[in-house]
Amino acid sequence: MWALTSAFAYSLGNVTARVVSVEGDPLAGSILRTLPLLLLSFFMMLWRYKEVTRLMPKHENFMGWKAIRVLFFFGFVVTPVSIFGLYMAFRYGGVLIAVPVLSVHPLWAALIAVPFLGEAFNQRIGAGIISVIIGVILLTYGQQIGVPVSDQWLLGGAAALITSLAFATGAVFRRFLISGGMDIFWQLGITASLGIGLLVLILAGLGKLDTLAQFTATQYWQLMISGGLSAAGNFTISAAFIYTTVASVTTLKSLDTVIATVIAVVFLGEIINLPIGLSILLILIGILNVQIGISKKKAEPVAA
Repeated sequence: MWALTSAFAYSLGNVTARVVSVEGDPLAGSILRTLPLLLLSFFMMLWRYKEVTRLMPKHENFMGWKAIRVLFFFGFVVTPVSIFGLYMAFRYGGVLIAVPVLSVHPLWAALIAVPFLGEAFNQRIGAGIISVIIGVILLTYGQQIGVPVSDQWLLGGAAALITSLAFATGAVFRRFLISGGMDIFWQLGITASLGIGLLVLILAGLGKLDTLAQFTATQYWQLMISGGLSAAGNFTISAAFIYTTVASVTTLKSLDTVIATVIAVVFLGEIINLPIGLSILLILIGILNVQIGISKKKAEPVAA
């Protein structure tokens, strides 16, 4: 139930992001959309205030300087790229481009985890890579022969690809930090605050701080709802891992691609054709293969 709730929350958050991303300054919109995650994380940090000892070098619970370096790189590089890239992906690529490409991040995470976490590569991950590559090629072909979401759909696809790589890097970093004992909500709160802080500084450097106040009341609500749904998806998928296997959770979470596609076609008027439909199916198959490969790899008994 937690994983299914996460799938619906992510899909609705993505569709809402598409609706609101076409208006206003993208940097300002990216910052505002992330505020619900930041506020919810801060609330949980206050509730779990004792976890601050993980950040204190002289305390016995200190998580180590390597983890601190990873945390700051996560916050200052990976998070702002994720925040801004997501907004740009939906602005120019629409749901039918952005969501399938964004959903490829488990594949990249599996590849990044090989050198960073010392995990092994297997045949299922390889098969998933091939399936996803074919799917992305079909997705591109489907946009070319059909009615593209926008004239700049290639820019949206590139933004989605960069964002999926940032998501993957973040997932590997998150696993590293959690394995070192860091609380998930402290990690989310710190990285979100660092990422938003950097984007605000960039906006100020460009002399565009006033753009934060240039959205309509309806757009503010849409940004908050979109960000709130994404934050809910983030928290509920974390809760799901407590009750069931990684394979079960990630399989159900992958339904957000299907749900968002249906909503985009029915309510947003985005047009799907046979190549695009097949591409989404192939990308889903590739993602599930990678997830099953990762799950089986973790389940293998350790030799005595």
